[in-house]
Amino acid sequence: MDTPNALTTRLADQIDQLLAHLDAKESDNLRLRQQLHSLAQERDALQARLQTARIRLDALLERLPAIQTALESGQ
Repeated sequence: MDTPNALTTRLADQIDQLLAHLDAKESDNLRLRQQLHSLAQERDALQARLQTARIRLDALLERLPAIQTALESGQ
């Protein structure tokens, strides 16, 4: 059986360990939140580029029949 002083010391050590663990988890959480924010920005930029490419591709596809007709009439 622990003496009251030994029990207090052991509890204080456990509290210190828990606080250190909490600090580490808070740091991990902050790092992950920053990473999430960065990845969300990257995703948004890629989605914008994809949308621009789709618009350009649609415009090219609309022009294809006219280009084909012009090529055929030029032969």
